[in-house]
Amino acid sequence: MAFAAYITIEGAEGQSTNANHQNWIDVRAYCSGANQETRKGSNLASAGQGIMAPLTFIHSIDKSSPKLAELCMNGKNVPSATLHVCAMIGGKQVIVYEVKLETVRVVEAKQCTIAKDQVVYSEDAALYSAAQAESSNIEPLESISLAADKTTWTYHGFKSDGTGAGQVSAKWEVGQGKGGS
Repeated sequence: MAFAAYITIEGAEGQSTNANHQNWIDVRAYCSGANQETRKGSNLASAGQGIMAPLTFIHSIDKSSPKLAELCMNGKNVPSATLHVCAMIGGKQVIVYEVKLETVRVVEAKQCTIAKDQVVYSEDAALYSAAQAESSNIEPLESISLAADKTTWTYHGFKSDGTGAGQVSAKWEVGQGKGGS
């Protein structure tokens, strides 16, 4: 399934021209997740504390880039950020997955000029690599990582004609160490 993704971060307006995501940031790739801490030699009957990974996304440098760098450097929280992952279903673009972040901090902002379509992603961070390329094939990209106090994930189900078929949501509050639906 082809996808398009967009993110909005308060205080850092982007340049998306998508009709439903005006002034959001066009996302080229993203990575987000969590892991469960386990102790060496322990059994799985006892769980450790879950650890949220930052939501990291890659986008073409745009008018949000200076503000994202500033937010990273000053360490100030912004109220919210929202990621929409969209797909074409039933002839229209619909949001199939949504990640809402509350009390958000930009924890990393990296810029690099690389050969187009040469982004390498690892589970640790966005890694940039560039092969020898002609200058016309070079594109400036940026990797941004966001940490949040509260994360809500929502999957939106759809029928083949594009009509809704319910949704599944979950959330996690880092400071409270608890989740829910």
